[in-house]
Amino acid sequence: MKRFVTRVSKTVQVEHDYTEESLQSFYDEFEQKNQGLAKVSAFWSLRTVLAPVIESLLLVDRLLYLKELVEKSKIQQGSVELSLFPLFDSIISPRNFVIVSRYKSTN
Repeated sequence: MKRFVTRVSKTVQVEHDYTEESLQSFYDEFEQKNQGLAKVSAFWSLRTVLAPVIESLLLVDRLLYLKELVEKSKIQQGSVELSLFPLFDSIISPRNFVIVSRYKSTN
């Protein structure tokens, strides 16, 4: 480990006075504190994969809730149109959808 630190120090032109024992102590402490890093990485990957699915389910749930409200209200059937539209490219933000409610006149 000391050879690595010495070579890196020369490359970046920084002097150090670390001993092999102090470097090993630092490395052991780092390893001990970061044992849960693999678990965090796995959780983060799972979150990244499942987030779009969960967000889609939430949007559909909100749309169905609004449709149920319209059906239960005293508004004439077929006079309200509910739609789900993307506002912009999902690369900009995954939360790019809007629920639009439009009242159709019966004239």
